[in-house]
This record gives sequence, C-alpha cells and structure tokens, in this order.
Amino acid sequence: MIREGVTLVIVDMQPDLPASNAEWLRSAVHDQIMTARSEDWGIVILEYMHVDPPRTFGDTYQNLVSAANGNYDQFAMRAKMVLDGSERVEDACAEKQLPTQRFRVCGVNTHACIQRTVDGLAERFPDSIIEVVGHACNDYNGNNWANFKLLSNVQVV
Repeated sequence: MIREGVTLVIVDMQPDLPASNAEWLRSAVHDQIMTARSEDWGIVILEYMHVDPPRTFGDTYQNLVSAANGNYDQFAMRAKMVLDGSERVEDACAEKQLPTQRFRVCGVNTHACIQRTVDGLAERFPDSIIEVVGHACNDYNGNNWANFKLLSNVQVV
C-alpha cells in the first residue's frame, strides 16, 4: 500500500555537473531534505550516468545523502542513464511504498534532466501534482522559467 503524501525528488546533485557546485543550491536542496524528513515525506535521490562513453558525474554530495538517508526508511537512491529519471522514481516509490500524490523536484540541470524528469512524472502520474522548487534548481545556462514547459499538473513553487 502506497502511503499518502509527498515525495521529494533530488535530481543529479553530483559534483562533476557544474550547476550543482553553487553553495546556495546545495544549501537549498539540504533545506528541502530537512523539510521532507520533518514532514515524513519520501525522498528519492537520482544520479546521472552517461552511457556512451560510460561516465559517472561523481557521487551525490555526501552531506545531502547523509541528511536524506540517516536512519530514515522512506529514502531511496537510483542511478539513471537517460535525462528522464521518472521511471527510476516510479520504481523507487513502488519498492519503498513512497507517496505518489505529490512530488517536489529540485536539483540540476533545470532545462535538461529536471524538465525531462518532471515531464515524465506528470505523464506517469497524471493525477498527481508535480512541484518544481524554483529556488532549489540550477542550470549551467541559468534558470529561464519562461522556457520551462508546464504541463497541466506541474507548477513552479
């Protein structure tokens, strides 16, 4: 039985992705994790791995993983090899019985992996609300929210 509530999705907070290096971003994502834990939300961390040529972009910042994972059973971590991490989020939610009524998404890169993951979540969970945490997202070209496609169940908060 999937529990009701919210699942926080953290996208590609890996040191070899330059947009993740901003201290303000790491702090904002950490704050989202602390809110998730205090509100008893699910937490899924995604890590991007390039397929051809095979390449990792480093492990998610350890302080973020520690904050999310430390003695918390509603946590899952998944690797993805495509920009859209929604399938991996769906797998994690099913395995850990995490909430799927509402997702909060943050991390990098806004106009690549975040956009594709948000679109995928909106399509996989059409009755869910997908919230993009604007102040906890970054992109190597900057956040241009006018270029961020909003499907009917997606909003930037």
